Amino acid sequence: MIRAITYLGVIFILLPIAAILASSVTELRYISFPPKGFTLDWYFDAIRRREFLSSFQISIVIACLAAFASTMLGTLTSLALRILPTRWRSLALSVVLSPLVLPGVVIGISLLQFFTLARLGISTTTLIIGHVVITVPYVVRLISDSLSTLPRNLEWASASLGCSPVATLFKVTLPCIKAGVMGGALFAFIVSFENVTISVFLSAPQLTTLPVRIFGYTDQAIETWLVAICSIAVVFTVLLIWVIERVFGLERVFYAGKS
Repeated sequence: MIRAITYLGVIFILLPIAAILASSVTELRYISFPPKGFTLDWYFDAIRRREFLSSFQISIVIACLAAFASTMLGTLTSLALRILPTRWRSLALSVVLSPLVLPGVVIGISLLQFFTLARLGISTTTLIIGHVVITVPYVVRLISDSLSTLPRNLEWASASLGCSPVATLFKVTLPCIKAGVMGGALFAFIVSFENVTISVFLSAPQLTTLPVRIFGYTDQAIETWLVAICSIAVVFTVLLIWVIERVFGLERVFYAGKS
């Protein structure tokens, strides 16, 4: 019974995605479901739109840079939280994870006001900072889980054998938690790539990510070529997860340190 309910829940979650994919191959110009006929012409129409190709490239660059920065910062933060006293660790972790519970719109407006008061114009740097703010908690959460099951005896043994703290970090600690690091980087990339609420406040005409570009068309009649672009974004994310599964294994990545 529980398994059947689980399957029904998964199907319910996937139905909107399936509807988008199906609607992208209809022969009609405007979105319709069930689709009428079958054609891939809208995909060719979508990839010929240079503004969307440019936005897709911007999203990839921003997501890669944000994931890299978040992984570095999140790893250092997790290591620092590990050595704090227990009573301070919970408080510090709550502060670090607070962007997960705050509305994205609130964070976006706050960042925009902060950058305005600091006289920092909208740029790639400010957009990356905004994405790092909301992606670091995912990295910290996963790496902290990995660190929580890492025996301290391994690090103490390394130190007793003459390794410096830095050598122990790179030769013992990081290899043991690499699944959590990879999982955090993956989460950071996906969250950054699909983010709208932060990007819409920190974007400029020459710096518009793909989700913001798509969001800008939602007040108009949605044509099938736009649905095709959404389908490409969905397929890209699914392919990314598939590659991670084939190369690393999702169980190792997302359940690092749980065994």
